[in-house]
Amino acid sequence: MKKVSLCCLAAAFVILFAACSKNTPKGVVKTYYSEVQNQQYDKAVLCFANLNGDGDEEVSMQDFAGKLESSMKSVDGLKSYEVLGDSICNDSLAYVQVKCVFGNGEEEDSKVKVVKQDNEWKIDPLSK
Repeated sequence: MKKVSLCCLAAAFVILFAACSKNTPKGVVKTYYSEVQNQQYDKAVLCFANLNGDGDEEVSMQDFAGKLESSMKSVDGLKSYEVLGDSICNDSLAYVQVKCVFGNGEEEDSKVKVVKQDNEWKIDPLSK
């Protein structure tokens, strides 16, 4: 009887852990905004899909992190965020609705495009 209870408990833990995983559209968006809020811009850009620009030249993660930091400084940082919901279009495309409140009091609702790349959900950095 104890073995059955332990197995059920272990199964519940695995399901709970998978539900909180960042390998979901909501999970990767939450991870991104959490890193931005904590001013960990180098970590935040790791949530982005391939960072190729419009041309042949690859845009570096450092460039994206620097632009992100400048952008956040212009609004006095990210005070809070709330993931409002998601819309999964298919097994490789989803949109996540997010509400942000910045340090200067401005608020923004946005729809974040999330794509599956190498079997992981990543934010499309070029969409808006």
